[in-house]
Parts: sequence; C-alpha cells; structure tokens
Amino acid sequence: MVLEVIKIIKQLKAEGTTILLVEQNLAMALKLTDYIYIFDKMSVVFAGTNDQLNRDVMNKFLP
Repeated sequence: MVLEVIKIIKQLKAEGTTILLVEQNLAMALKLTDYIYIFDKMSVVFAGTNDQLNRDVMNKFLP
C-alpha cells in the first residue's frame, strides 16, 4: 500500500499538483519533496530545500 501511495504522489507532483505531506520517514519524504519543514516541539526548526538540509540539522533534530 505504501508503494502505491508513493506512486500516486509522484504522479500528482509530475502533474504540477502541490501537496502537503506530513511524514516521519525522512528518506521517503526527501524522495518526494522539493521543500521541507522540520518541526520540534511545535516550532519550525528548519525550512528549506532538500539540498539545504545538511547532516548537522538531521543529526540534531532527527534521531
């Protein structure tokens, strides 16, 4: 089922549809998104493109 959802999201993205995706699996989210927000305790701690996300941010906020 997850693979089917990923397929549909990719198709919608290719068609130019904007999607708000809330996902805990960062690896999957990075494959599907162009821009990400990371929240910690209800505050945005990172906002940027996938390329801007660096290892320091990932290590600090993502276990």
